[in-house]
Amino acid sequence: MATRDLTASVVTEITSDSFTPIIFIHTTWTSGDVYFCSRPYDVQWNSQTWLGGGNIISITDIEETAENKVAEFKITLNGIPAGNRALVESNLIRGSAVKVYMGFMDSNNSVISDPYLFEGILDSAVMVGSSESSMITLTIEDEDSDFKRPRLRKYSDVDHQEEFSGDDFFADIANIPNNKIYFGQAPESPTVKSRTSDVTANR
Repeated sequence: MATRDLTASVVTEITSDSFTPIIFIHTTWTSGDVYFCSRPYDVQWNSQTWLGGGNIISITDIEETAENKVAEFKITLNGIPAGNRALVESNLIRGSAVKVYMGFMDSNNSVISDPYLFEGILDSAVMVGSSESSMITLTIEDEDSDFKRPRLRKYSDVDHQEEFSGDDFFADIANIPNNKIYFGQAPESPTVKSRTSDVTANR
């Protein structure tokens, strides 16, 4: 955690004899944005109500590289009814932004400005649990990690139709190796001298 990104109020708090930490997690689902916090009760902050009550079970170590990029980490959430498993899994958006704020609270249970932000994207989600409730573990990656994945797409009409049905942009691409493409003026067709003209020219 780089101290240059910490406000004076936060630095004062973490250097005191005791402090009260709080974690905020902001995720995006198909049903809308979801806000969690690590306190046993709901917390009002940043114009949002962050749900408490033990929803956040654990967060693995969050490390930043020398390039100020966040390495992969995992968040485990609790209290998801097992009957809603399919709904939850279909609700998650792979590649959506996930924001994790590390903050502190003062003696009046107010959030001290401003919590430190870690931001990444959702890579995967794994749900495990009993017949009554489940836990879901979210794997978060750095935002640049998506650019490192190989793109298994082909410049073919079949592949193009999967995403743009009816578009014939690549319809003739298979014939390109057999076609001659000239830049500028095409060469003239070779002329064939007739047998009669050759005989006349030799007289």
